[in-house]
Amino acid sequence: MVEFIAVLTLICELLADGVAAIFGPKFAQTRDIVSSIASRFNIPHIEFSFREIGENDTSANSINIYPSSKMYGK
Repeated sequence: MVEFIAVLTLICELLADGVAAIFGPKFAQTRDIVSSIASRFNIPHIEFSFREIGENDTSANSINIYPSSKMYGK
């Protein structure tokens, strides 16, 4: 829970500073909340994290530059 509060605080500070895009987060446990906030405020969200086959992105504002898990199965 403390990690989520820290992420929320950081994102609020970034929004107040006029951030143009968000890259990350570092931990998969917080990516959904970062993606949700980026979507809410219409800020591009760029992530680099592994997603299981069939796992959907949470937002139209998010782009994942990590290779698809389907590519590893070939």
